[in-house]
Amino acid sequence: LNSHDKTTKNFEVCFWNINGKLCSINEDLTELLAKNNKFDMFCFTETWHESRPIPIPAALTDSYVHVDSLAIRDSSLGRASGGILLFIQKNLMKSYTVIDISNLWILIRINLPGTVLVVGSFYLSPAIDDVIALEMVHGVLTDLVGSMPSNTVWLLGGDWNSRIGLAGDLERDLTAGACIGERRLSLDRTVNRRGRLFTELCEEFGLIVCNGRSDAPHL
Repeated sequence: LNSHDKTTKNFEVCFWNINGKLCSINEDLTELLAKNNKFDMFCFTETWHESRPIPIPAALTDSYVHVDSLAIRDSSLGRASGGILLFIQKNLMKSYTVIDISNLWILIRINLPGTVLVVGSFYLSPAIDDVIALEMVHGVLTDLVGSMPSNTVWLLGGDWNSRIGLAGDLERDLTAGACIGERRLSLDRTVNRRGRLFTELCEEFGLIVCNGRSDAPHL
């Protein structure tokens, strides 16, 4: 996130669906941090961890604290489903508050200079009915919007298990001066039921889908 306050550095968040336990990305994570050690937060989804303590990669041990929502096992066979892990820089420990947590999301509030930021990491399992899943998200966002300052910045990511094709184009004046374009590009042209519901949710809350809008590695 680019800050308009020149005294404040950019706030950098990495959303990562790891589709496995943390140990499976240890090498990739170490390589990523070697290239860019400025991430303020990591938001991991589909971690599969179903019990605590969760083994923390060495690359994150010293500089980050974490918040977790454990994966859920529906049967005695196979692996647990879902799991969300947020890692937050230790220098933000006095600035953040967990405002809502469930098996589908973790939402935290971060008080930054001149800005309130809400970061949410979501995992909406494909096993949940599409309407029910999006109604649950709609409910928690409705409650939170009413309790947050009007100038709150919302950054919601994760794995929604929705396909929105090329939906989500914006009016040009909405992206003027920004590092994202008004049109989305995607090789996946399919729009499924959850994708339509997700798009409607974004439109209602004024959320912009960032995927497919920029060639830049950072938004």
